[in-house]
Amino acid sequence: MIKIIGAALLLVTANSPACTGLTIDQGWVREPPPGATVAAAFMTLRNNGAAPITITAVSSRRFAHAMLHQSMTVDGTARMVAHETLVVAPHNSIQLAPGGLHLMLMQPNMSLRKGQQVEIEFDCGGHRSTVDLPIRRDLP
Repeated sequence: MIKIIGAALLLVTANSPACTGLTIDQGWVREPPPGATVAAAFMTLRNNGAAPITITAVSSRRFAHAMLHQSMTVDGTARMVAHETLVVAPHNSIQLAPGGLHLMLMQPNMSLRKGQQVEIEFDCGGHRSTVDLPIRRDLP
């Protein structure tokens, strides 16, 4: 599991309590090339609370699947390793960034273009929080 440090703005879903203490800063989705079946999202996750936050799932209505992945090199081979959960330690943050830990968004149900927004939902053990991330071509 990965420990996390952080703080930011989340929009809360209407039907579920929010992931208490979780905020997101500087979130964005990299614009994929036309016809691509995957995209990546980056952000800083922050836990402003006194208890750990365990993210157990991520999803988006604009994609068939969303997963937490980490890019790494193992025995000279680049690969992505999926993370089933992500623990955000109290009063800490973690950066999801190109070349490291990131959110993989697979099989979009519509084309994605710079300037659009992508809603991402985080599940924290039955509590859910959502955030709208802008699509960009490059780092903000």
